[in-house]
Amino acid sequence: MSAGVKLPGFDPIVVEAASQAQRDAADPARSVFVEANAGSGKTRVLVDRVARLLLGGAAPERILCVTFTKAAAGEMQTRLFRKLGAWSVMPDDQLRAEMAALSGGAEATHDLAAARQLFARALETPGGLKIQTLHAFCESLLRRFPLEAGLPPGFEVQDDAVKGLITGEALQAVWGEAARAPNGPLADSIAQALEAGSDKPAEIAAFALSRRHELRACLDAAGSLDALMNRASAALKVAPDADEASALEEAWDDTPVDDLEAALSAFQAGTSKTETKSAAALAGVLEAATHSGEAAIKEYLDFVLTKSGTFKKPGSFYGKALGERYRILATLYGDDGNEHHRIMDEVLPAIAAASANAATRAALQIGFAAIEAYEVRLTRLRRVDFADLVVRARALLTDSELSAWVLYKLDEGLDHVLVDEAQDTAPDQWAVINALTEEFFSGSGARTDGPLRTVFCVGDEKQSIYSFQKADPRQFLAQRARLEAETHGAGLAFASPALDASFRSAPEVLRAVDDAFSAEQAALEAAEPDDAGAVLERKFLMSDPETETARDPLPFHRYPPHRAARQGMPGCVEIWPAIPRPEGLEADTLEDLSPVDAREESSERNQLAQAVADEIAAIIARGDGVWEEGRPWRLRPAGPGDILVLVRRRGGLFEEIIRRLKLNGVPVAGADRMTLPDQLVVEDLLSL
Repeated sequence: MSAGVKLPGFDPIVVEAASQAQRDAADPARSVFVEANAGSGKTRVLVDRVARLLLGGAAPERILCVTFTKAAAGEMQTRLFRKLGAWSVMPDDQLRAEMAALSGGAEATHDLAAARQLFARALETPGGLKIQTLHAFCESLLRRFPLEAGLPPGFEVQDDAVKGLITGEALQAVWGEAARAPNGPLADSIAQALEAGSDKPAEIAAFALSRRHELRACLDAAGSLDALMNRASAALKVAPDADEASALEEAWDDTPVDDLEAALSAFQAGTSKTETKSAAALAGVLEAATHSGEAAIKEYLDFVLTKSGTFKKPGSFYGKALGERYRILATLYGDDGNEHHRIMDEVLPAIAAASANAATRAALQIGFAAIEAYEVRLTRLRRVDFADLVVRARALLTDSELSAWVLYKLDEGLDHVLVDEAQDTAPDQWAVINALTEEFFSGSGARTDGPLRTVFCVGDEKQSIYSFQKADPRQFLAQRARLEAETHGAGLAFASPALDASFRSAPEVLRAVDDAFSAEQAALEAAEPDDAGAVLERKFLMSDPETETARDPLPFHRYPPHRAARQGMPGCVEIWPAIPRPEGLEADTLEDLSPVDAREESSERNQLAQAVADEIAAIIARGDGVWEEGRPWRLRPAGPGDILVLVRRRGGLFEEIIRRLKLNGVPVAGADRMTLPDQLVVEDLLSL
């Protein structure tokens, strides 16, 4: 290898800068909010911070670490206990070096005996170190204050299997209620939903149950179901009884029939096939009008609109000569014709709004019937679901008459709160965290001359992939501004070090990620001041969910670019063209789990799966080189075990890729596999 070629490894300058940023973020003397890029060591920083808190004398039971998933909580706990356990048996010189590396030398004089005792202290803490998901913390909080939260003592948290059974019972109760009152509003709503598809009522009910707390809040704000439905109608700017039929009738009433009759006479004077066809279609419209305005406007829309819903070009109605001879045709159906504007700007929006009104009112009827039936069963069984945990905890800490008492009791037991994967924290979850930490920065709780109380948050807004659980990247940015303002207002230290160095990916991959965000960044930077302000207000405005009033917009935000810690390691990003849908096939869905041989081989899903399988087979056949980790001088041919395929979810595409790989003769493990002895529950059983 020539002298000018760098061996694969890590750039020492980037590594040192990243290590210093990690030490700054783990500094327990200040509250910290970190926007960290992927692969920058977020979990390591959190574990180091907990270790330094314990080294500084913080009581284990007064530290709360919350994260988004059980797997992340388990990983965090495993890493922390592994570190503390290693300290307990580490030789003096090695332990001093470890202490120095942890804080850059500032704590190298720590009592080594005390450091060795941390493992035992953590294990002997009543209840253990509080490293858990936010849902688990909310459950423990509600079990401690069940009566204050309006729950029966000893309530149960139902799992997904039980939830499915209760949901099924609730839906059966809704269908039964509709059957007992076949002329009632619920039965009418179900019948209307069935017109859109046999599974639509169940889909509506399932969606309502998944958002039942938000819908309950809307219902409480409106006062009644009728009032809520009227609010929906007002938002659509239609009458409460508006539906598609009434909108169609009204649209025909506004149609200039005299002009249509004149246009018919003009079409009948034409001789081309197009003009003859237009004359027949328009005659059919006027004939239908003698029976029903609704039928007439439907035929008329078929006449003037394409299958995709756009207004037809003038040439689709008449030829150039006929248009010049009869100006009424251009007046009605020209590029700037009266009917073009009326249909596209007035008729179609009015029909859509009226249809949405009827569908919304039906959906609200079905949804709240399902919610009522579901909640009745929860109450009877003394159960709560996972959504209840966070919502009830928030209400207990912020809305309850006893919230001051609950917060007083909690404030006695917490000094440090650490939030991992903060970008995936939903507004209700942030409300719980804010309530827990509010006293850290006010009154006597904001200590400047005693044991410090701190908040640590780390996340990456670019990784906010769980928005289906209501996480909002804007909240992530808003929380940073909030924490900075609170700490400065209390005269306490705050820091936001940049963890922008990635130890995971090659420079080419990181540049591709930066490029993906650069277009939006450039648009903000190039906008006029007023336009940029409007964009920022739209993107990053902090709003109060209780009052729906706007707060001050956040300062201009820049996505932190990535720095590659790896060097000399080539990378590649390929963007493949979209696969067109074959004619006559319905759209593929990733959730499709039907047998793979029931689908057309030419479907876009199967084409993509085959392309992925072919590319992987080609990589292995060519022997594309990969570097040996830890042996940078060695380049070996890629094997099947070096390749990982990521999909958005495990649906039809997932199964098809595995099938195609096997057909191509590529060894594939299939779904993720686990090593049983490495699982936390198995380790616990072995320890027991």
